[in-house]
Amino acid sequence: MKDIKSTSSITADYRFWVIMGLLMYLAGSFFIYIYASQVGIKELKKLNIWFLTWVFYIFKSTFIAISILVFIRSPKAKAINQIKSIPFLDMN
Repeated sequence: MKDIKSTSSITADYRFWVIMGLLMYLAGSFFIYIYASQVGIKELKKLNIWFLTWVFYIFKSTFIAISILVFIRSPKAKAINQIKSIPFLDMN
């Protein structure tokens, strides 16, 4: 009989939070940087849209902080394939 692996939520993995933080930051600031390269500095100063990049930077930092907490609280992975004894492999 096969061993049934337990399933866990994707949010229980720290890599999920790191990736979500980076994706949120890149998706949120991508169009702001594209727009900034198309218009002049005077128009950018009038619009004052740079605060949005800081908002997405705060999201990224928050998600990375969550990933650190999830990593610290996760149980340590046991060595599944840890060999306790060396098998006799003499083929002669």
